Amino acid sequence: MVADKDKPRDPKWTKKVYKVRNAKSGKFEDRHVIPNRARGGWDVVKGDGTRASEHYATEAEAVERAREIVANNGSGGGTVLIHGHDGKIRRSDSIAPTESPDGDNKH
Repeated sequence: MVADKDKPRDPKWTKKVYKVRNAKSGKFEDRHVIPNRARGGWDVVKGDGTRASEHYATEAEAVERAREIVANNGSGGGTVLIHGHDGKIRRSDSIAPTESPDGDNKH
């Protein structure tokens, strides 16, 4: 049995994610929050991904998880891009990296 997150995404959404990544963010640390028409709910998709890394029932849950992923990615934060049902970006949030447990000794 194929896990839901391993099912192929709608090609139309995949093209939009790539278009946005190339034109706007260009970072693979970025995450897109995209509505999933087939199953309902919301998907969290990596900036260079074509499949959902995670699926949530509500947009708020998906946005919260996307922010956690971006803040903890180890490469300096990134952007969470939230898409509407029409595929257009409704909102984008820049996320700073989480401080290391040792603190910032440079400042």
